[in-house]
Amino acid sequence: MNFDFEKTIDRRNTCSAKWDGLEEKFGLRDASDAVSMWIADMDFACPPEVVQAVQQTVEHPAYGYRFNPPEVPQAICLWQKKRFDLTVAPDELVYGSTVLAILAGGLQSMTRKGEGVIIQSPVYYPFAACIRDSDRVVVDNPLIEEERDGKLTYSIDFDGLRTAAAREDVTAMIFCNPHNPAGRIWSLEEQRKVAEICCQNGVFLIVDEIHADLVIGRNKMVPFMKACADHSGHAMSIMSTSKTFNVAGVHAAYGIIPNEEIRQKVKARMGRNRSGEFGYLGAAAVVAAYNHCDYYVEGLCKKLEQNAQTVYDFCRERLPQVRVAELQGTYLMWLDFTRLGVPKEKVERFLLDEAGVILDPGVWFSEKYMGYGRMNIATSNATVVRALEKLEKAIKAL
Repeated sequence: MNFDFEKTIDRRNTCSAKWDGLEEKFGLRDASDAVSMWIADMDFACPPEVVQAVQQTVEHPAYGYRFNPPEVPQAICLWQKKRFDLTVAPDELVYGSTVLAILAGGLQSMTRKGEGVIIQSPVYYPFAACIRDSDRVVVDNPLIEEERDGKLTYSIDFDGLRTAAAREDVTAMIFCNPHNPAGRIWSLEEQRKVAEICCQNGVFLIVDEIHADLVIGRNKMVPFMKACADHSGHAMSIMSTSKTFNVAGVHAAYGIIPNEEIRQKVKARMGRNRSGEFGYLGAAAVVAAYNHCDYYVEGLCKKLEQNAQTVYDFCRERLPQVRVAELQGTYLMWLDFTRLGVPKEKVERFLLDEAGVILDPGVWFSEKYMGYGRMNIATSNATVVRALEKLEKAIKAL
């Protein structure tokens, strides 16, 4: 079965976080002509099998409390096996409304107030917020930025990681794979090195793999629980259908926690946080997506590869001032606008007011990355080109 990934849906006036309320959110007078490429959801419709499953669920005229049917763990375990050759036992699963809800449960159950938690900036900004909101301390081990073959690329500072992990007050690390927003898929060797350093120092690993399905080109994603099976008793990984199938609004995520003692601690904490279980429509969406929509993922990854290549080519040929990070996984591209001739503290307003292109500002991910931006390319190629042409026009007018 095929899906047309050049066809997008109009989401304006649907209370869409991505497309509505942009004037207030970003301080714009009029966002009607703006190209919205921020927040991580897609402009594509969900797979028709998911839509049908959700519609069948809501046809029942009572929307009361529900628990997950046995088809949910069956679908998750099957997906992990066929997608990653990873064997997961149903009783290793923990369910939650969102990845962040499970992440918070893991963080709060495996660390104490005042302890340090490692992140690797530039990284998904809610990580730092979750750490601080839990009365823990952010310990940043920034990624190493380099330029290779005309593209930005990022690697782990292992010397810095050893130093951070050795601190007595550091007890956990949030490890993002594929990395958002740097676009790296960490190799088997890199993951094992991280796991060894953390385990040697008693640092619990919380692995966010929400974008695991979105692999670009010939890159390969090996989930942490397969790459580091020997360290699985000192870690948890978290996944979701939300990014892959554009179903973030149904609120369904799951953690894989092989260690029973840790799993019970996390479940207990999530219970106290009142953040466990799926939303009402979550089970139907997960089962339909994982059981019937492999074709959708394959088509999506090809579209993302095409869109990423468009960004590479356009910037190389027409916007050489803009540096672009290599995209191995996710649908989020990381761009450096600090060479435009615009002060880096004014880049965000320039992109908004002059170009009319809405990105996630780099400073959200780290103060070091003021003047950078994260571009969501999960849209039609025509929309990507339109955004780039608007950028080009604004830059030429400088």
